[in-house]
Amino acid sequence: MNSKRIYISPYVKKNGNSKLYLQVLLGRRTKKLFDLEIEWPRQYFDDQKDLCLPREANDSDTEDYNILLDDAKHKASEIFKTYRLQGKRLTMSLFVKEWNNANQTDFIGYMREKMLVRLRERDISDTTYKNHKRVLNKLDKYAPQIAFAEFDHNWAYKFEAWLKKNIRSMGTNGTNSRWHYHKTVRAYIRIATKNDKIKCENPYDYFIPKKAESSWKPIYEKDLQSLISYYYSDGISNEQKRCLRRFLFSCSTSMRLSDLIRVKEDWLHSDGMLRYVAFKNRKKNKLIEIPLQGLAKALFEDAVSEMPPGSRLFYTSREQVSNRLLKKIAARLGITRNLHHHVGRSTFITLFLKNGGKLDMAQYYAGHQHITSTMIYNHIDQERVRKEFIDLGSIAK
Repeated sequence: MNSKRIYISPYVKKNGNSKLYLQVLLGRRTKKLFDLEIEWPRQYFDDQKDLCLPREANDSDTEDYNILLDDAKHKASEIFKTYRLQGKRLTMSLFVKEWNNANQTDFIGYMREKMLVRLRERDISDTTYKNHKRVLNKLDKYAPQIAFAEFDHNWAYKFEAWLKKNIRSMGTNGTNSRWHYHKTVRAYIRIATKNDKIKCENPYDYFIPKKAESSWKPIYEKDLQSLISYYYSDGISNEQKRCLRRFLFSCSTSMRLSDLIRVKEDWLHSDGMLRYVAFKNRKKNKLIEIPLQGLAKALFEDAVSEMPPGSRLFYTSREQVSNRLLKKIAARLGITRNLHHHVGRSTFITLFLKNGGKLDMAQYYAGHQHITSTMIYNHIDQERVRKEFIDLGSIAK
C-alpha cells in the first residue's frame, strides 16, 4: 500500500534546525525522501501529527510551514489517486517524474506549484496563499485541467459565464468575488509568461473584469470619538482593548493589517518618526515615514507597556476574530458602519483629506504607487453633501 509522511532529519544544523522531507513508501519496500527545502527545530516538531509546533508565542511561521507540509502530502496523494483511478502501477521512477513535473502544459498544476514556491520564498503571505488556494479550488471545479494552449480570446468570457452561475457572495451577485478570481488567474498567467517564459495567449488582453464599488464606508469624527472613549473606559475587556487599539492605530496612521501585525518597538526612532517598508510593496523597498503624534503615539506606548520586549506590538487575534470583535464593539456603541480592519485605513485617508490634508501626502502615507488608488478612499460624507451644495438658482436671482 502506498503511503506518505513528513520525515525530519536526525541531523541538527548549526542554526539548531533540521531538514524536513516528504517520505514516500510504495508497497512495502520502495522508499524515498523528497527534500522540501525547509527546516525546523526537532524539539518543536510533532512526528505523530506531521506538524510544526510554535517555537514561541505568536509564532507566525508555524502556520506557513504547516501549509507547505500539508500541500506536499496533498501533492503525493494526488499522484497516488491518479494512478489508482487509471489502474496503472505506480513505480518510484514514475512517482519521481510526476513529482518533478514542471507543469509546463497544465496551468492548474503550474499555479499550484508556483503558489508553494512563492509562499516558501515569502513572496506572498499565508493569508494571500489561502486566498489564491480558494481560487485554485474554484478553477479545479471549473475544469480539472486547463492547458496553457486553451487560453484564447474566448477563455475569460467562458470562465466569467461559469462564475456567474456558481458564485454568490453575501447575498449579492458576486461581482467583486468574480473580479478577485480573474485578477488572481491573470497574475499567474503573467508570471508564467514573463518569469518562466511559457508561451500562451493572454485571455485578459480581450476581457477586462469588472469591479463593483465597495459597499462599506469609513467612520467619521463622531464614531471615531466614541471608539476612542470606549478604548479608555473601564468597561472594555482586555481582548477588546487590544483589538480596538490595533484598529485605532490604523485609523491614525493608515497602516494596512499586513504591516500592523509586524510593528515592533524599534520601528519608532528617536526623532519621533515611525519607519517601515510596506509588506505589500516590499520588493520596491520603499521606506515610509510617519510622524507618531497624539493618539497614534499614545496607542503605541500602550502596546509597548503591555507586550514583551522585542515582540510584535499589534499582533493579537487573527483578522476574522478581530473583525467579529469590532462588530460587537460597534453594536454596543450604536455605530452603524460595518467595522473591519480595512475601514481604519480608509478612515485615515478620508479624514486626512477632509480636514485639509493634501492628496499627495495622503498617497505617501498610504504607500500607494498611483494617485488613483488613494482617490478610491476619498469618500464624501453626507454632512459635506448638505453643507457644500450650492443652489445655483439662488445665484441666478
